Amino acid sequence: MALFTYLLLARPRGFHRRDKLTALFWPEFSQKSARNALSNMLYQIRNSLGKESVLNRGTEEVSLNSDIIRCDALAFEELIHEGHPTRALNLYKDDLLTSFHVSEVSNNFTDWLESERDRLRQMAFDASWSLAEKAEKSGKPDIAQTWGKKAVLYMDFSEDACIRLLKLLDRIGHSTEALKVYQEFVQQLKKKWELEPSDDIVKLFEKIKAGVNTNSLSAAVNGSDKIQQRSIAVIPFENIGAEKTSIFTGGIHGEIVTRLTGLSGLQVISRTSVKKYADSNKSISEIGRELNVEYILEGEVQETEKEVRVNVRLVNSRNDRQLWASDFRRKITAHNLFQIQSLVTKKIAGALQATLSPKEKALVEERPTSQIDAYRLYMQGWSWIEQRTEKGMRRGLDYFREAADKDAFFSLALVGQALALLGLHGYGHQTSDEILLEAEDLINRALDQDPDLAEAFAARGLLLTGKQKGPDAEEALKQALELRPGHANTHNKLSWLYQLLGKPTEALKYAKNAVELDPFSPEAVINLSFSCLINGDLEKALQHAERAYSLQSTWQTTLFYQGLIQYHRGRYREAGKIVKNLSVPWTGDGPLALQALSEMKTGNIKSAERVIAKFKRQNDHFHTGLMHAALGENEKAFNLFKAIETWRPWPVHAMYYLFPKILQGIRTDPAYGKIFNNLKRSWGLTTE
Repeated sequence: MALFTYLLLARPRGFHRRDKLTALFWPEFSQKSARNALSNMLYQIRNSLGKESVLNRGTEEVSLNSDIIRCDALAFEELIHEGHPTRALNLYKDDLLTSFHVSEVSNNFTDWLESERDRLRQMAFDASWSLAEKAEKSGKPDIAQTWGKKAVLYMDFSEDACIRLLKLLDRIGHSTEALKVYQEFVQQLKKKWELEPSDDIVKLFEKIKAGVNTNSLSAAVNGSDKIQQRSIAVIPFENIGAEKTSIFTGGIHGEIVTRLTGLSGLQVISRTSVKKYADSNKSISEIGRELNVEYILEGEVQETEKEVRVNVRLVNSRNDRQLWASDFRRKITAHNLFQIQSLVTKKIAGALQATLSPKEKALVEERPTSQIDAYRLYMQGWSWIEQRTEKGMRRGLDYFREAADKDAFFSLALVGQALALLGLHGYGHQTSDEILLEAEDLINRALDQDPDLAEAFAARGLLLTGKQKGPDAEEALKQALELRPGHANTHNKLSWLYQLLGKPTEALKYAKNAVELDPFSPEAVINLSFSCLINGDLEKALQHAERAYSLQSTWQTTLFYQGLIQYHRGRYREAGKIVKNLSVPWTGDGPLALQALSEMKTGNIKSAERVIAKFKRQNDHFHTGLMHAALGENEKAFNLFKAIETWRPWPVHAMYYLFPKILQGIRTDPAYGKIFNNLKRSWGLTTE
């Protein structure tokens, strides 16, 4: 591994002399033995990676064939030099060969490896900092803070880096966050190195602290951004006791959030957005400002073998005044757990002077299961589902099935299974119709058991969207919102549906609702980005797409949407580079098509011809037609679009909203009416 790494990364790149390599890796060997060892190592590399992996120049120089060997460190450097820091940093996961050590090599190799680590780490720091400064100049303080803090992480315990971050946070108005960063830095400095901070950073801290006390704090509380009235966030409860109770504690927290979403007139921040405050040192006032809510519920859960204790407090985030507090101690049973959650919800409603209707009271007092083990399994299922990965959905599905096996009348466990299956289908991981039939059966069983289960109606709406029954899906999602008006994901799914039904204004309305209720959800934020795009607000669309990427950089849909936005801004080169090599299953070959269209805009017509050939081989009518339209071959495009029997989400998005210049000739042609009617028929909007 050491030899392989050196051949690939040592500069100047290319061929290396054998005598230099033997001196580095076999310093104690005789010349003959060292050369034999080198030859054996090169043979092993060829044997593993192929004969063409090692190249010779004469008898004394060797190199690796970089044309056939991909290396993330090299790709990271290339992206940095090409001006793509965001994509580069997505490759930088840790120091080069962390904790890697080889005995009996020259100290020169060890020194080289350490210098490479430092060099790449510095590049990562500089790239993150450039993104932070760019976001600051663009008036995007949250993104600037995210990149600034990432930059400092690369330079562990660097006081200069910390000072730079403190100044940035102070400039963008995040002074209280700056104070927190300083305190954490000082604590770690003392704990790890037993050092005191320098006079420079202490003076900066005092200056920022004085500004917060007199100006910044007042502006944050009384500034132009109004805090929503009758709005609440339930921050994750602290788990006291054994580690095994973490899922259990999360379940109590999640159920209280769910019950609160059933109260009309109360805005409840989704649990996916409050998760970031678990183990946070932020004050109630800071959290209230960041989430734009008036009230915060905090608490602790302690479980023993026989008993559970839940201590909760409702606090006004504006003045840090406690409105109400209670301590519940019960024997561990499912009935007692749900009773605690119900009592807490009622106490909150009373403290906020909210009157519960009979229907709301019934929802608050629900008892989803009588089996404590089934409840635990259900919560474990959700902890996996929320990852939005194929593995997470499959593991979540297994847990939900186990929960339903424990309690056949646990309706939410049936809905959980359905949502896992729909997630696998919706993200393109398993596209057979059988998966939709199985999900439909589970939802129907859940509604047979509980006809007023909001989660089941939301799942039905998602199912009907997957089956492309637009009006029926809209009805189911609206029914879910009647039962739980504060359910963020239902607002998000309704926005997505309206995008598919050609209603961009309604899509934007519900996308905004979803982000207000779930401000740190990547899915909600990226959906708002697309809603802004199709309503013509490209700058806000880009801002939201970048924020979604900062929330979850591994989710490639965020990059695909960034590419789409840059294309529509006329930044064709940037769009093409962003989507290059992306895999976004729900769009099929959407990224490849967008890359080809972007290259055509910059004069590379041959690229389109190669892509068309590939799409034809795959019998991909939509993307082939799109390419022909881009080449001005509208008749070929028409014929291909007419042959499409079922219009899937990505082609629907494109035909309704995207590529206005390319599709103008198609949309203005009288023959387009037949294609458009077929598209609407695919979504149940017409029977013509």
